[in-house]
Order: sequence, then C-alpha cells, then structure tokens
Amino acid sequence: MSAVIECERGVAPQQKGGQSPPFLTRMDAVIHYVACSPATKRLLSIANHDYLPFEFDPVRVGEDIYFRLLKIDADEGSIKNIKFQLFCKQGNIRALQSFVDTCNQDYERKMLNKLGNDLYYFDQVVEGKKKQQRTNQNPLPMGFLVYTKHKFSTTRTFENVYFEEQPVVKKRVEFFLGNRSWYERKGIPYTLGFLFHGAPGTGKTSEIKAIANVARRHPVNIQLSEIKTKTQLRHLFFSDDIHVFNGNTLEKYTIPISERVYIIEDADAMGDVLLNRDWKRPEKPASAPKDPFALELDDDIIKDPIDLAFLLNLLDGTLESSGRIVVFTSNYPERFDKALIRPGRIDMIIEFKKCSSKIVREMIMGFYDLTELEWNHPELDGKWSPAEVNQILFRNFEDLAQAMREILELTPGVDFGNRDQTLLQLPTIDPSDQTQ
Repeated sequence: MSAVIECERGVAPQQKGGQSPPFLTRMDAVIHYVACSPATKRLLSIANHDYLPFEFDPVRVGEDIYFRLLKIDADEGSIKNIKFQLFCKQGNIRALQSFVDTCNQDYERKMLNKLGNDLYYFDQVVEGKKKQQRTNQNPLPMGFLVYTKHKFSTTRTFENVYFEEQPVVKKRVEFFLGNRSWYERKGIPYTLGFLFHGAPGTGKTSEIKAIANVARRHPVNIQLSEIKTKTQLRHLFFSDDIHVFNGNTLEKYTIPISERVYIIEDADAMGDVLLNRDWKRPEKPASAPKDPFALELDDDIIKDPIDLAFLLNLLDGTLESSGRIVVFTSNYPERFDKALIRPGRIDMIIEFKKCSSKIVREMIMGFYDLTELEWNHPELDGKWSPAEVNQILFRNFEDLAQAMREILELTPGVDFGNRDQTLLQLPTIDPSDQTQ
C-alpha cells in the first residue's frame, strides 16, 4: 500500500442544532458510498441504520481506491463503533483525501434532495401558446425551468432490451459509471453523450430506461424547443436545483448532475437550434401578418436567445458538468448540424434497427427462459421491430411453437395483429415458484 487513511466512526456528542460533527459526517459519507457501490458484495443491516458494507477483504471502489472493514461493534440495533481503511496501491494520500471529499459532497447533496432512495422521472412543464410570463405553474423568473415529477419504476435492464449494439452500449455505460477517477487521471471530461436514432418501436426509449435503471439515476425529460434563454440552458446543465410544480405549489429539490440522465427525445423536431442549415425553417418576412396565437416573447428571451454555438459550448466548453449523461433521440439524424455530433459532444451514435434473426432468437430465448435454441432463419433479418416481436411472444405465453410460426409466417403491417386476442392465455404459475 502506498497511502492509507484509517477511519474510526464511534458515537460522539451531537453539536448544537442536533448535527453530527463534520468528521463523523465525512465518515458516514464514505460508508454510504461504499455500501452503494456495485463492487460491494456483502452488506450488514442493523435496525435504525442504512445498510453497512460488510467487507473484511479489500474492495475496489474507485481507480486505485480500496476499502477494507477492520472492525464493527453493534449492540441492540445500535452501532457502537466501526473502523475501516481506505488505501491506494500506487497513488498518494491526496488521491484518498480527494475521494473522501467527493463522497462527502455527494452525501450532503443526497441529504438535501428529500427523495430518499427512490428514483423519479422529471418532465419539463410546457407553457401554453399564449404568453403567461408568471403562471401558476411557473411563477419563477424566466431563468428557471419547472418540472413535474413522477415515481420512476422500470423493469428494463441491459439484459432484457435487445438490439445489435447492446453489448457495446452496456460496456461503455458500465465503464463510465465505475471509472470516474480514470477520466480525471487522463484529463478527459467525465461526461457521456448518446445519439439514438431509428424508427419507432425499435427500442430507443427502452434503452434509455435501462440506462437510468442500471445507473440509478433520475430521468430528466427536456423539451428543448421550450427553452428560450441561455440562462435557462446554463441552469439546466450546471445547477443541482430542480424546481417541481406539485399541483399548487413549487418545491425545490437538490439533485446532483451526476444523479440525472438528461433525455432530449425527437430532438430534430424541437426547433431549429440543432439543425443544419438545409433543414432550418425559412425566416418570415418582416411584413408577414402576426399570428394571434403565437407565443409573445418576454424581454429576457429577446435579450438572451439560445443558439447552437452556446449549446455546443455548454456540452464541451470551459465549464465542465462532471458526471453528466445526456441522450438525444431522433428519427432523422442527418438533419443535425454536424458540429453537434462530432466526438467530444456525442460519444456514441447508435442506430436502432428492426431485428436481425439473431436478435429475434435472443428475444425468444429470454422470453421463454431457454438456455439454447436451434433456430436459424436469416430471412427474418429486418422483418420485425422489437415491439412487434414482443407482442407476438406475449400473446403466446405458453405456446413457443405458435409464437415461432407467427414470427415466420405473419406479414408486418398486413396480417400482423389480426389473431383473435380473446385466445390469449396467461401462464400458470406454480405456487412454489412465488417469492414468499
């Protein structure tokens, strides 16, 4: 070991106002980080406490950062003492101190976010056609965006979303999530950007859900065409605050950028900002009649309009939004300005296509829990979308042979979907298979 920090977290008197001393908060932050790390395999649950890491062998929790539990004393549901080590094999003490500082900053933000351990989907509020400078939904100045929030729950993972480039996306996301210090050491901005494109039903939205689920991040849905000022864009990518409309009041939540996935779906349809000049709408002549239903521009919008150059600077300019993941989706990627999709702004451009025969086979095996399947039909390449295959499988829960026949014989858009849905039989579940 080239550097070691040995930490002991006992019970200490609380400070004025009921707060714990700063050094205890920092130790709690490290314990929380390690307990949530994918590298941690054993946890200890004690009444009145979150899970605690129960790893007496070294666990790698960062780039050359290791955690090892030395001692833990608990009595009647209370922790009396916990002692652990953080150490490097090659780095110096400053690397360990920086790791503790990062854990502490993230932990303090988490204590302020009021969301607990649940994930939420934040959807940007869209104003009506007519100008309402300070509506009930958004009484804030124009520099702030307002969202609604809904609990985010999904079964989507990298193992049950099927498309050709899934292994590549999975590898890139998992590397990004587990190697922040690698980016810092190499001097590479710790951000990840995707452009997903393809026809509807090919899995773009499902993959976004899988990324948010695997990364344990809150999806933040952005309506780019409704963002009118540079101040709004700057606040979106560099502020930890999210303002939520809860029916009749606004509430502020603190959610670090590193705990969000920004989603900009159908980005090519969200105004002209991202488009190349061939696809921009022609400017209206000055003498054109005024649209009585058009949005009346606020003075802030006139003085501070967004443009492509400003957006590009936010994505990879001097100010870095560390930990940011952003996903653009489009049905027409060729319409984007090439400056947007160059390396450094968009890291991966992924085309979602109709299923190859290999993907259809994988979907059948996954749906019916098969370990092997001798089934090779190259004529299926490009015939079905994943959504269509799922529909066929779902209506043939207990009839693998019928599902395979329909996949081979039905014609998309002609006789697909005409089977009598009243014949659908849900599977019979053995009570012994149910979780108690």
